Amino acid sequence: MRDPVLQNLVEDAELVAAVGVRLGRIKDVSFLATLADAKHALEIDSTSDKAVADLQKSLNVAINDILPITLYDLKSGWTPFSTRGLKATITVIFGLFCFILLAATAYVTQVYQRATSLYTIFAELQNTRVEEQGQAIKLFELARKHRQDMQEALTTTKNDLFYENFNNTLFNLESMNGKQQAYLPLVNDVLLQLDLYSTIKGWLMAPFAWFSGKGSADASPPPNLEASLKKMDQKLPVTSSESESKDANLPSVVNSYFADLTDFLASINIGIDPRVPIEYTSTLYQIRDGMNFLGLWVLPGLYGMLGAVIYHMRRLLDQNVPNPYLLRFVYRIGLGAFAGIIVVWFWTPSTEKLSQPAFATITSFGIAFLVGFSTDVFFQALDRLVDYLSQAVGKAGTS
Repeated sequence: MRDPVLQNLVEDAELVAAVGVRLGRIKDVSFLATLADAKHALEIDSTSDKAVADLQKSLNVAINDILPITLYDLKSGWTPFSTRGLKATITVIFGLFCFILLAATAYVTQVYQRATSLYTIFAELQNTRVEEQGQAIKLFELARKHRQDMQEALTTTKNDLFYENFNNTLFNLESMNGKQQAYLPLVNDVLLQLDLYSTIKGWLMAPFAWFSGKGSADASPPPNLEASLKKMDQKLPVTSSESESKDANLPSVVNSYFADLTDFLASINIGIDPRVPIEYTSTLYQIRDGMNFLGLWVLPGLYGMLGAVIYHMRRLLDQNVPNPYLLRFVYRIGLGAFAGIIVVWFWTPSTEKLSQPAFATITSFGIAFLVGFSTDVFFQALDRLVDYLSQAVGKAGTS
């Protein structure tokens, strides 16, 4: 009676040999000789433990040679020489998903990059608010206290030093104000784009609004920026004349001074109010909050999924590799998303100051893509991390 263990091993080895030889992947030809000896032992009904062990050892090496083809794929009836593939419906759905995923990743990456740049710029504007107010007061004082010198410098060639000082101060103030006016509309758009829920909802509702004839309403800017723009455009009235201000109390004098300062700045097209400077703290917090959500969750997941999709595309294009099942598609892509998110958590640089938050970089997203493409690297890294923590905890417990 034939040995059933050796019989099963011979059947498995024949499947591996049939594929490995035709594809040219069998590196150790002794596998074929071992298989021939095992088949001869079955024919003469002279099996031994040594024959079983030798065939098991050679079969393990041969299976590694034909990877990523597995013995399970061969025993299920698949061969690299068959023309079977995924159903047309699944192929179309996967292709559409790949296109949407790529477009979503590109869009969110662009929003994240714009938000990073604007956050840096607005942090600088936040630091220059005091300087801006100082430049405005300095310019006003030059015009108020040195009116005769200024008139002489503007109408004649005398007093060039005063003229140069006045022009430099005016240029610095106009530069600060121009940068502020240029970037406020941009940050409004970025804040709306960082709100993915509202953005996606607007995309989904746009066709219904178009068919209804209402169109899409213009999105209103965030409340803090809208209020700041209104405050910046307000002109404070002068409450008292120059003769009355001598006998007025201190609040009235201060109010009159700043009202004159505001009118002076408006006359030279500098739309700022020194008493109500634009507050960027709330804006910076909104940008930072949106960027943290995108940088630590959305983008790492998208790049991890993109890596898993590239992995599946590579397998679909390789005729010598079996096409994965639908559930393997779903779980592999989901695993890529989780792997990307977890890796970016560890890869995001830390910061020494709370006022200078650290954000995930494109390099972090590239790592998320790589672990999505090869989850083996991700699991190896996790195993090493667990081993390191286990050893650290063990040393701490013994000390």
